[in-house]
Amino acid sequence: METSEADNGKRLYEGMFILKASSAGKDWAKVSGDVRKLLESHNAEIVLFEKWDERKLAYEIKKQNKGVYLLSFFKMNPSEVSPVKREVELSGIILRMLLLKCDRPFEKITIRRPGDTPEEDSDFRGGPDGGDGHRRPRFPREDEGDGPRRDA
Repeated sequence: METSEADNGKRLYEGMFILKASSAGKDWAKVSGDVRKLLESHNAEIVLFEKWDERKLAYEIKKQNKGVYLLSFFKMNPSEVSPVKREVELSGIILRMLLLKCDRPFEKITIRRPGDTPEEDSDFRGGPDGGDGHRRPRFPREDEGDGPRRDA
């Protein structure tokens, strides 16, 4: 991604935060505001900040079974990433955070929300069938007839 002088070396990041469902359910404005303040305290310029979904977690995280996902895109100086990660670890409301560096400008990013269906020409892949309803070929196991054989 090219940076202009106006960006002052800031890069675009995508952040997915999993928040405690109990806290987010009681006062979403406060919880989301706390996450926003955390980012802004590290000079992040928020481009997108929205509640994505509430889901049951695949496994327990910090004694929590449910989480609220918050999706954000923001511009931030790369030197601020480590301090943000450290604050997230110390936070009582953020269960997990995934932070990705975006290589494309925000305008060229397609955001998929829960329940969205993939477009025909998309490279969207979801589920064991790739999201298109067609099962992928399964390669035979060694103990099945067409696999590689070992001579005893």
